[in-house]
Parts: sequence; structure tokens; C-alpha cells
Amino acid sequence: MAIAVFDLFFSKELTRKFKAIMALLGLGMLLLFYWQPANFAFSLFKLVDSYWSRYSYLGIFILIFMAGIFYSQVKDKALPLFYGTATFVVIFVIQNWKNLTSKGVVYTVLSTAVTAGLLIFYEKAGKQGMRKLALLALAGLLLTEFAYNAKKLWATYKDDYKVARVDEFVAYSSQQEKQIAALKKYDPGDCRVSQTSTRLKLRMNLTAAYNEGLAYNYWPIASYVSSQDPKQLHFLESVGYRSAAQRVTIVNTSVLGADSLLGVKYVLTGQALPGLEKTSLPAANGKSVYRNPYALPLAFSSQNDAGHPSYSGNPFAYQEKAYSQLLGKKLTLYKRVAYKKTVQAGKVTYVLNSKDKKNPLYGNLPWSQAGDNVLEINGKVLSNYAGWLSPSVFFIPVQKQTRVTLKTKTPNAYQAQFYQLDLQKLAKASQEIQAKAIKQISFKGPRITFSVIGKKGKASYAYLEVPVKSGWKATNNGKKAEISSYLGTFMKFKLKPGVNKIQLTYTVPKLNLGSLISGLAALVLLLVAFWPKIRQRSRK
Repeated sequence: MAIAVFDLFFSKELTRKFKAIMALLGLGMLLLFYWQPANFAFSLFKLVDSYWSRYSYLGIFILIFMAGIFYSQVKDKALPLFYGTATFVVIFVIQNWKNLTSKGVVYTVLSTAVTAGLLIFYEKAGKQGMRKLALLALAGLLLTEFAYNAKKLWATYKDDYKVARVDEFVAYSSQQEKQIAALKKYDPGDCRVSQTSTRLKLRMNLTAAYNEGLAYNYWPIASYVSSQDPKQLHFLESVGYRSAAQRVTIVNTSVLGADSLLGVKYVLTGQALPGLEKTSLPAANGKSVYRNPYALPLAFSSQNDAGHPSYSGNPFAYQEKAYSQLLGKKLTLYKRVAYKKTVQAGKVTYVLNSKDKKNPLYGNLPWSQAGDNVLEINGKVLSNYAGWLSPSVFFIPVQKQTRVTLKTKTPNAYQAQFYQLDLQKLAKASQEIQAKAIKQISFKGPRITFSVIGKKGKASYAYLEVPVKSGWKATNNGKKAEISSYLGTFMKFKLKPGVNKIQLTYTVPKLNLGSLISGLAALVLLLVAFWPKIRQRSRK
């Protein structure tokens, strides 16, 4: 295909004007991939900095289109094939001058030369039998390339993504589906669910498989989406769940204060964590179902006007600010844990001053410089830290001598934060909000409805732990209602005295405009396709 694109420009049968148009088309395609302003506009003014191949289908379509013109419109193909292939090989060799001896470069040059040779042989062969032989050879070459690429892909997925055993995938999926089904039967209400591990693990216990909530149909707090909502990412980072590349939320532990604030009622984990209560539900894939008794309801009312607390780089302080605003009084949920720091060659160690095993202890090491570091908790490797897919806040089991060790070349790039959550204070704060839960609430498709009583003589508010998005529209007692926000991301409604019947409906933003544009584009394509026949009939 690629050589045919070059061949097109060496054909004498195509006009210069047509070649110029094809050159501009090819140049436009290259600019979309390699010129930053065009790439940024093409990406809908969003940062795109990984997995470039996901957009290559558009470029491939243009190449196929140009190659198709050459093979369908040009009759004398032999000389253009020779000159086009030679040009392609020269450019490719110059591009890969420093890696000429690598297998990939050698195989590409050889396969390109053989393919072009067979195509020229096909064009020059006079007998039908020789042409069929050339076609068989081309088919064999194509199948060989497919097999080689499949082998390389298999090696990558087998080693990096552990998908070599289909039965393992089936077993994991089956167990996970049964566990979620059992959980929904155990608690049929609407609630968020989190988990501390997934099926796939990369090196150092990290993973990018954060879409199991989507796969197994439950409401998670982790996700991996190409176009994330920046407000939601910022909020999750503020409570301790780091994001990476503006598209993935890293959740491989349970930060109980954050989970409770988010309404996470159940956690799937293989580790007994202080504060979580193990249920009678069966374990699956090494994960038991734990209930979070401190989880806030997804909807509740209050006379406190919560707003948007500032985040200063400390997720524990931010959680306290959020609870304080919701309750209308200053809360101190976390206790700072003192530590002794020692720096040796290639590592920094923190010995924590805490003997309390009843309350969960957390650490966070905000970094000013990323690196390929190793985090150890009490002598056991937890994960990579300060790198791609690594977490920020981590749970620390309290021992006789609790140690956190970071193997790093840059020990001064970290500002340690160690805090212990007071479960009694969290319980009191949660119970106060749970007592005001809105129980008459329905989640059905794109519609949310609930009823709540507004107090007389004092402002009242309804809080809904659903992210604010432009597609939501609200009514209160049938009249248009304003949707405001709290904590930078969730919905808040100012209530009127008496009964407030609030209904929320979601529609895809710009759906009507997009449908109109698509319809007009389809109409133009139909006119272009049938215009010759329409003109013929009009002339008759």
C-alpha cells in the first residue's frame, strides 16, 4: 500500500493537477500527526500524548484511497512501481540510518523489494499461469507477514498483559460476575463499589486495567477513559487518588476517609483493612467483600452551604475541609504521625511513631521529580512510586516498628506526609450526615428523581453525589431548577420550604446539532454518489 502511494506520483497517466491534489491530501494527513497545532486541533483541543496508533486508521484510510487510485486508474504500472519503490526504500533507509542492521529494518526493506518485484512480474507476465503464480506468491508473502506480526503481538501481550491463558481470563471473569451479582442481591440499593486489585498486573504490582466496573457492571471510583472530566480528576487527586496522563484514576488501596466521602459502600479486597467490615459474601479472585459503615449516602439534605475547599497538596487536610463544610463545623479526622527519617545510598527510610493498630495509617510522598523508584512497606515491596501508574496515598500496616522505605536516586524530591485516621470521629461525622439521607431516590437510565423536604425559615440544600455535567437538566416541582456544585464536582440544589420533587434528565450535549451535521453530511454524500445519474436523466 505504501509503495503504491509513491508509485502514483511516477505515473504519466495521471495529470499534474490530480497529483498536486493527492500531494496536498497526503501533506494534510502528515500535518495531523506530526505538526503540533494541527494535531492539537484534530484532537479537539485536548492533550494526546500516548497510544498514537489509535488515530492511525484515519491516515491508513487516506493511504488506501491513494493506493486504490493507482491500482484502479493506472494501466502501465511497471515503471511507476520500480521508481516509487526505490524512492520509498531510500527514504526509509535514511530515516533508519542508525538502525540499518536491526531485524525490523532489514525485514521491511526485503519484504518491500520482494513485493514490488512480484507486482512488476505480474504486470510484465504475458501468460495467465505466470500471473496466477505471482498472485499466489503475493498471497503467501502477505500471510507470512500476518503470521510474523501475530507472533510479535502475542509475545507482547503474553509477557506484559498475561493473556496467554484463555481459561484464566474466563475463570476470573466468571468469578467476578458471580461476586458482583451476589453483592447486588445482598444489597439491591444504588451504591459505589471499589476494589484494590484487578486481573492484570504489570511490573511492580501496578496496573492500567481500571475499567472493571464497566466490564462487570458496578459503580467504581477508578476508570481509564481517553477524555476524562478534569474537575473529577482534580477532586479525586485532592482526596488521595492520583490521576495519570489526564485519563486514568489510580485506585489500588482504600483511603477510608475518601471512600466514605465518595459514598463507597463496599470494597473488594484481599487485605483486611481497619474500619472495613467483612461480609458473608463469598470471596472471588482472592478478594472478599467488605462493607464500609462510614459511607455517606449518595443523596442527603443539609442546612449547611458546602462549597469548594482549596487543595494545598495534602489530601488528608482536604478531606477534613470537605467534611467540615458539609457539617458546618471544623473537624479534625486525621492525626499527623511523627517519623524518623534516615537517608542512605540509594534509599530513604521513614520509621513511624505509631503503635495504634485499630485506626488506619496512611502515607503520601508528594514528589517534585518523577523517577523509577521502589516503595517498600515493612520490608515488603508495594509498588513502583512517583512514576507511570503509581499511586500517591498508600495504606501502612502498623507493626512493632513500622517502616516505609523508598529506593530512589533523588531522596530530597519527596515531602513526607503520614497520617492516621480517627475512626470514632469519622463514624460520628458520617452518622450525622447519614441521618439526613434522602431515601426516596431513583436512578433509571438517564433520569434521577428524588423528593426532599426543605426547612422553613432557614436555607436548606440537597446534595447529590453525581458529577455536574453540561448534559444535565433539572426541575423542581415541575419548574426549571438551577444545578450548582460542591467540592468542585458534585451537585447541589437550594431547596424551597416544603416538598421538593427534583427530577434530573441527562442528554448528550450538542446531540441535536451533531445529528443535524451528520444528516447534512450524509445528504451531501448521497448527492455526490447519485449526481451523475440525476444529470443523465435530466438530459433525457
